[in-house]
Amino acid sequence: VPDDRLGLQQWAVRDAITRVDGSVMGYLGGDNFPADPADLGPLVSLPGGFEAVFRYLASVGYRGFEFFSFNQGANGPITIEEIAAALERAGLVAAGTHTGGLQQMVDPAYRQTQIEMARMLGYRMIGTAGNPANPPQSTLAAWQGYAEQANTVGAALRAVGIRYFFHPEQDWF
Repeated sequence: VPDDRLGLQQWAVRDAITRVDGSVMGYLGGDNFPADPADLGPLVSLPGGFEAVFRYLASVGYRGFEFFSFNQGANGPITIEEIAAALERAGLVAAGTHTGGLQQMVDPAYRQTQIEMARMLGYRMIGTAGNPANPPQSTLAAWQGYAEQANTVGAALRAVGIRYFFHPEQDWF
């Protein structure tokens, strides 16, 4: 992966986003980590909340961030504008989001909110890792209906320059 394209999905740091900055001690790796997995480095206060986590990620070479939530838990409410500013200060870009569950995205109002957030944060991909319906229906007719809904959502997003994707997990396999 080229250095300027390295990013990560929020899921990988979900605990860090929701904990209070500096409230937990841990190891972030020493000078020879990860080549030497035993080099844990000193015990330090770990980053918490979007701002501190973005700063840390940028310091170790990450350039992109893919969201699955815009909630930072114990760090209190944060607006999309504040998240965008924190990304910019850290030198990161938003790569996309996993907030595009099919059953939510078929609702034009929800979809428009997702489009507006994508514009504010600058990403061009909205997707989902969840099942197309909850609980999912496993009949051929149900899956044909999900496909039609996904095509409708995909066409609406494509019309505004955003890609829609599925990231199969759980019982999709």
